[in-house]
Amino acid sequence: MDEGDPDRYAAPVQAAVRAGDDTDTIAAIAGALVGARWGRSAIPESYLAAVHGWPDYRADGLADLAEEILRRHGG
Repeated sequence: MDEGDPDRYAAPVQAAVRAGDDTDTIAAIAGALVGARWGRSAIPESYLAAVHGWPDYRADGLADLAEEILRRHGG
């Protein structure tokens, strides 16, 4: 897949889920690896909208929190 392929994030993650077994863990690992390769801009908006964390963080809030942690700890 190349940088211009709109499916460059979703296709590998969906393939990981279809592989079966421990799909939530496999999808999380695949998503992290594909995201590291292509960056956040490759993640479909529908995927970002579904991301949530505690306490009431959404994708943007979680990204901001991660950046704050890196700033505080010299990352």
